[in-house]
Amino acid sequence: MEPEFRKSGNGGNSQRDVLRLLFECGPLEQVAAAGLLGITKAACNLHFQRLTADGFIEPAEISGSGRGRPARMWRVRSGNCFLGMTLQHSGIFAELIDFNASSRFRKNIPLEPNAARDGIRDRLRALWEEAKTYLLPGERLLQCFIGVPGAIAVDGTILNSPNFPVLNGWNLDRFALDCGIACYTDTIGFAVIRGETCGVPVDTVAAILDWSEGFGVTFAQNGQQLLFPAPGARRYHGLWDFGHIRYKLDGRRCNCGKAGCLEAYIGGVALLEQHPELSCRTVKQLAELLRSGHSEACGFFADAVRIMTEALYPALELLGVEVIILCGTLRDAFEVFRPIFQNALEKFYTPEEIGAFSIRSGGESFPTLSHGAALTARQYFLSPEAIGRYRGLGQSALQNSNQ
Repeated sequence: MEPEFRKSGNGGNSQRDVLRLLFECGPLEQVAAAGLLGITKAACNLHFQRLTADGFIEPAEISGSGRGRPARMWRVRSGNCFLGMTLQHSGIFAELIDFNASSRFRKNIPLEPNAARDGIRDRLRALWEEAKTYLLPGERLLQCFIGVPGAIAVDGTILNSPNFPVLNGWNLDRFALDCGIACYTDTIGFAVIRGETCGVPVDTVAAILDWSEGFGVTFAQNGQQLLFPAPGARRYHGLWDFGHIRYKLDGRRCNCGKAGCLEAYIGGVALLEQHPELSCRTVKQLAELLRSGHSEACGFFADAVRIMTEALYPALELLGVEVIILCGTLRDAFEVFRPIFQNALEKFYTPEEIGAFSIRSGGESFPTLSHGAALTARQYFLSPEAIGRYRGLGQSALQNSNQ
């Protein structure tokens, strides 16, 4: 289980803060660490002793070349590991990384279209056990992160996973606890952000379009989701809710329960439902038709891209987006998407402004998602408050109002 990080006796920073500082700033002397954290040398020394005894940090290279004994530098031990997993209707993606983000283990387990919860539970448990076999002697699995599609309550219970309803009502944190795994479950968007923005320049705002069975957008900067929670809001409109803004009053019924959502018109499943003449059973098959240049499929997809662009434009302007990344199942049709999207942007931007956008395809779903989930596990371990405070914001209020 996750080690307990103790606070210093004088009310100073915790051991986790010391560990995070060493991770972010590289090898440091104790005196330098104490100064940066604003704590006494004695308190810092106690933290260093405990972190060393618990196997989190180790001596690094010796600094100084003058007279006297050189100061000892300390660094984070790379051996402690993190496991990232994403749970989707198509399969479970998993990756084990060490503190330096070097991959130790990566695997994808496909799921049947109508997989039952018991089968998913067994596969998760098997993946955990297999991942742990890649730990070296003396190493530990410190934290697991599971990204799931849908709305999540504050306590980690999955409230609404429209495209994977078998997950509804399941609390994966409790299941992991029973298995002896320190786990945090939240939206799959954290894995997407971490995985897709690795190469985005510093301070650049990116819009990540997740166009798969549904449709969602998130905006990120420096690997962090841009969030704007309203105090006292009964419901938090955050990651992936972009697809549930209203496109038409009293329109098509959406999986979220509302009518007229954007996703109900342009989501992958919605496109298949509106065009049964194509005889496509999956969104992946639709992507293949688009890539082959199928005229009818390309025609209604162009309409969907134009609808999406009109909905997206205000956010592009307000947030100063410079990078647009298409990921999800329809990423495979990026070469079809790009020219249509650029053409749709002409309604709002000059050719020079369109040329300034970086419009790119996301990475391969499996390695990008699994690596992003593993990086999120590491981020949560180092700064749980940075992620955890957003989970389920307003969802419990919504749930209570519906009962």
